[in-house]
Parts: sequence; structure tokens; C-alpha cells
Amino acid sequence: MEAFGTNEGLLFFLCNVLPLTDDPDIYFKYIEACARLGNFKEVERVIKETNFYNPEKVRDFLKEGKFSDPRPLIYLCDMHGYIEDLTRYLYTTKQLKCIEIYLFKVNSSASPKVLGTLLDLDCDEIYVKQLLNSIRLCPIPELVEEF
Repeated sequence: MEAFGTNEGLLFFLCNVLPLTDDPDIYFKYIEACARLGNFKEVERVIKETNFYNPEKVRDFLKEGKFSDPRPLIYLCDMHGYIEDLTRYLYTTKQLKCIEIYLFKVNSSASPKVLGTLLDLDCDEIYVKQLLNSIRLCPIPELVEEF
């Protein structure tokens, strides 16, 4: 089905195979087909509910795809500790609002790594201060270490 470029057919086939396997390649193909069809809720669900996929391979695919919905990438990077990679990607693709959503709604304890990475990327100091002032629970020792 891949040879013919039919993501719908591949997805239909993999929906029936997925519950019966723990093969990382099958999970990757399923995530890939869902993302290409714009079914980001399903990609997010698979990332959150399973760990049968290769997180680095999925992360790289989601970054290279430059999809309109970054939530699956955000959850994947948060779950597997790719905070610096996520911050670099969101900053270089000018998705500052997604950085804010990540810090305020997903994981505020990752703020030291996010802010440290933003400083490494020569982010505007005013923006970094604005984020720092808006974060309610920021682990200070880690923040000092990062800065």
C-alpha cells in the first residue's frame, strides 16, 4: 500500500494489526499514516498510551514533517525528555505561542531547560523575562544552574 501512496488503505490495514503487536516499525507506520492524513488526535493518543514506538524516529519524523499541529511532538518530547530539541524546533519555526502553551499548560517544571535553551538560541531577553515572570511554579535551583 505504501508503494501506491495510499495512506488511507495503510491506516485501515494497520488499525487492525496495531492491537496485536508491539513492533516499533508497525507503530511508526501507523503514526506516519495518521499524521499524513491530519489525524493528530490519534497520533497524540498513540504517543501517550503506548511505548512500542521508537521515540527518536517519531520525533524526527514529526519535526521534518512540519505539521500544522505540534501537540503530538510536544507530548512526545515531554514524555521522553527531549525538551531542548522541542524548544529549538518551536523557536526556529517561530511557534512561540506553542512554547508558552507547553510551559503554562503541559509542564511548567521544564521551564529551566526551556529558558536556558532560549538563551542559548539568542532569544530576545524581553521575551525570556516575560516567560519567567509568567511561570507560577519554577524550580529555582535548576533555573540558576541552567542560567
